[in-house]
Amino acid sequence: MGNYNLSKILENSKLSENVYDMVIQDRKIAESCKAGQFVELYIDNNKNLLPRPLSICDISKDQGSIRLVYQVLGEGTDYFSNLKSGEKIRLMGPLGNGFTMERRENIAIVGGGVGIPPLMLLLKSLVSESSGANIDVFLGYRDKVFLDNEFKLIRSA
Repeated sequence: MGNYNLSKILENSKLSENVYDMVIQDRKIAESCKAGQFVELYIDNNKNLLPRPLSICDISKDQGSIRLVYQVLGEGTDYFSNLKSGEKIRLMGPLGNGFTMERRENIAIVGGGVGIPPLMLLLKSLVSESSGANIDVFLGYRDKVFLDNEFKLIRSA
């Protein structure tokens, strides 16, 4: 079930060419979301009426925030890339069913491009819930690598 909120942007920075990292303070979403869910972000102008769905990359329950990593592909995501810390954004979420996780001895996580960010929260969940499991992560990129070091840190924790 989604919540409609006006939330504060804590950070919005460039990770690589056309890939951005946005952290939004929204305690309700951070406390209720699970790996594989997404939010819908709204653009406050009269030109772009439809919201943009963005996968939740990570959450901080302590900070009450969600992290979105997105690629600029059109007017909507370009608008988001120009937002600054402290600005407000309308969003709805968490939406979607999320990933179904089963306990296994061997787990492979496979993703590419902008399909990689939602896998970060999945990996964190699997590492914390599947003690002793062998987890392999395979990430593919067209050109610019992003989040790779963060995935390595989670696996080594």
